[in-house]
Formats: sequence, structure tokens, C-alpha cells
Amino acid sequence: MGKKELRSIFFRAAASIDKTFNEHLNLLWNLNEKQKQTLLNEISRIFDTQTVSETSLIQQDITDMLGGNTQDMLKIISALRAINSQWTPFQDKKEIMIEDLSILNIFPTEEKASKDAKSFMLKYLDLVESRSSQRRRKRTAGRILPNLSSVTTMTDQRIITEPNFDWKMDDADDYQPVVTDKTTVIIIKINTDTEDELTFQCESGDLKIMINKLKATLIESQIFNK
Repeated sequence: MGKKELRSIFFRAAASIDKTFNEHLNLLWNLNEKQKQTLLNEISRIFDTQTVSETSLIQQDITDMLGGNTQDMLKIISALRAINSQWTPFQDKKEIMIEDLSILNIFPTEEKASKDAKSFMLKYLDLVESRSSQRRRKRTAGRILPNLSSVTTMTDQRIITEPNFDWKMDDADDYQPVVTDKTTVIIIKINTDTEDELTFQCESGDLKIMINKLKATLIESQIFNK
């Protein structure tokens, strides 16, 4: 009886099953349970990064939390990131991925270790599948209008002086203003995934009204997700 053939599109792609990928993934089974759980809790932070520097910082943070050999930890993260970026859940079911991993001898040979390894991988695939669904929903939502990319805020304090300076009538050399009051404004910059951006300012009372409206909108949106 011949060796079973790989069924998943992911593992049939040569780039996904090179020797380096297999070696890196095998390092995963040397981790203890606490380290594995830390990976499951923290790895998705990398999924949301948009720059190389941001990815590097988060990877370093995760490796510090894991402890052990830093290079080995980075190799494990690299293998898991490859699954996240290349696996398409609606094409390759989780069960098929697990079966192919077994065919490729990725899992440990000892029975309990193999069972634990498969349990971890199923949990990780569940995580990736959930994130993939979120990305699909976001892409669908953004087909008509730009998506929110980031929000930047800054608080600015400004002084009020008297008398007012009239640039048409007054001579700046004779101008001697006196501070009579101060006011605080909030500057808000909204960026989207296009080149569009909106920058505006408001007072704290206006911001409270905006936050209250956004809270109400969030409650309304959650009705559809029940």
C-alpha cells in the first residue's frame, strides 16, 4: 500500500511544505503547555500588523514572553504565520489540514504527544479561521466606502488675549496683549485605507455628544450580530 496523497491545497503547494517549514513547525512540539497557550493568546497580534517594524516589535515581545531560545521561537512564529497567510479555510477544511500534517510526519510519534500536538493545531486553525472570517466581513463592508484605518487625537490648550489685534488697523510694535482666559480643544484625525483623511477640532462637550452617539450606534450594530 503506497503513501497517502496530500489532499489540501495548502500542503500541495511546494512553497508550503519545504524542509525549512517542516523543521520550524516541529520545534513547536518542544514547547511546554504554558508556552503553547501563550502562543495561542498572543500570535494574532501579528496578524494585524501593517509594517515590518511593527511586526518585528511584536514578534520580539512574544518571544520574550515565551522564553527559551529566541531563534527557535522566531522559527515557530514564522511557520505559524505562513499558515495564517496562505491557508484558505473555505478551500481546505481543518480536518484535512490535520490529516496532511500527519502524512508529512509533522506530529510527534508518541501517542500522547501526537494527541496534544493535534489539539494545539486545531485550536490554532480555529483562531486563523475566525480571523479569516473577520477579514472577509471587513472586505465586504468596505466595498462601497473606505474602511477606518486609524484615529489620532491630541488635546490642545489655547490662551485668550485682550485686546484683539486688528491686522488692518493696529501696529504690532505697539501691541501689548494680556492673557484673560484659556480654553481646551480636542483635535481628531481620522485615517482610512485610502488616501482620504479628516482632521477637525471640537470642545469636550462636543466630544461627549459624539461618544454618546457612537455608543448608541455600537448598541444598534450589536443587534445584527446576535
